[in-house]
Amino acid sequence: MDHIKALGIKFIRFLFNFYIFIGLVFNQPFMVVVEMSLLLSVMSYLLGDLFILPRFGMKTATVSDFILTFLGIWLVTKAFGVPVHVFVFTMISIFITIEEFVYHVYVEKVIYGRKMNLNRMINKI
Repeated sequence: MDHIKALGIKFIRFLFNFYIFIGLVFNQPFMVVVEMSLLLSVMSYLLGDLFILPRFGMKTATVSDFILTFLGIWLVTKAFGVPVHVFVFTMISIFITIEEFVYHVYVEKVIYGRKMNLNRMINKI
């Protein structure tokens, strides 16, 4: 149940960000935004949160989230034929990466049972 809740939180965050940047700014249909959000949130959760985060730690997981998000948005927008500029990929990726840093604290606590102190984690970086 914790995995479903964590994935749901990630999906809602992606949906909100993609709706603002791609749905409203580039006037794309809501279903395209939902499909992109679902695909990228599941991919990011499986690769970033369940594989990279527990094995390599917060710093590597956060950097990999930027790369996964940037490449994922680029591939998905090409597949859906959404005309989005590379600047927008970068802005969305940066914004989501900042959110992911805080989200990793939640994942560490709820999924892995490790108490993380946000201040201590910021100082480690």
